[in-house]
Amino acid sequence: MTTQVAPPPGGDQHRSGAIIAMAIFATLMSCAFVVLRMYTRLRLTRTKRTGWDDWTICLALIGTVIGTGLVVPEAHYGFGRHQYYLTAYQVHQFKKYTYGEWMQTFFTLMLTKVSVCLLLLRIHPSKKVKMPIQSLICFLLLSNVALSLLWAFQCIPMDAAWNATKRKTAKCFREDQIDRIIMCQASMFPSDDIELTSPLMQSVMSIISDFILAGFPIIVLFNVQMKRSKKIVICGLMGLGLIKAACCIVRTVIYWQTQHEDQSWVGLKNFMWRNMEVNIGIVAACVPTLLPLYELLRSKIRPPKKPRAQQPPSYELHPWPRAENNTAPLQEP
Repeated sequence: MTTQVAPPPGGDQHRSGAIIAMAIFATLMSCAFVVLRMYTRLRLTRTKRTGWDDWTICLALIGTVIGTGLVVPEAHYGFGRHQYYLTAYQVHQFKKYTYGEWMQTFFTLMLTKVSVCLLLLRIHPSKKVKMPIQSLICFLLLSNVALSLLWAFQCIPMDAAWNATKRKTAKCFREDQIDRIIMCQASMFPSDDIELTSPLMQSVMSIISDFILAGFPIIVLFNVQMKRSKKIVICGLMGLGLIKAACCIVRTVIYWQTQHEDQSWVGLKNFMWRNMEVNIGIVAACVPTLLPLYELLRSKIRPPKKPRAQQPPSYELHPWPRAENNTAPLQEP
């Protein structure tokens, strides 16, 4: 990282309002899709019951709401401004809330992927499908818990992570090691003479898991008794997770390219893609469950097909045909 000694070009610019607006919009979008998902489960499905996949995505939604709640004080204390113009106290507070917001990101991404796994188990709970999906769930839980612990205990005491005064005497990861934790590259608790291994490990693992979850429905639905067109639609909807994977790729590249002391300013692009990754993941996890709602709306919007004269539609309210030329109705035989 470099130390900025001269005023940045453009002066004291403020983008905190845009940061808050973007975070709130993305969170409201996620809330809307989760509410529609729960409505569809409770009112439009045959069982009218929710499952573990639904409650897991609700936990992910709570996570992103908490994240938005942390973004507001982040912006208040200088996120979206050059650090050159911030006081030491503002930098202190900004780093503290950023610390918590990253923790939320780890858990929300994990819960979203676990919800997709549980949804796949709900669609086709066969033994052949259970084992690989349950293994993936265990991997997601263990890897993300380990990552979160590494991030939480990057300094001892913990508050030295954002307190510059305490950091001078605390035991902390080096800056490059913290960067690798954010990139999810850590493999062990480091010391000064132990290098963290597996560059870009977690980012790669995250992207790979997104591709697996996008492609797994093809295997899951292969033997399910369902119309081929519906199978294609469900697989396509589950494939929306690839958009999340694309956001993860962009976010990783941007983070790697913006290593600078002025994180309250250069971190804006990374936050934008990280926020999209989290909320698009929630939306993509909900969309496949909204097919009954889509079919209901489609039946109400599209006009019914005109029935043939000799074959009255089954929903006709008059069961007995009327004779022509205003004659009396036919009697029951």
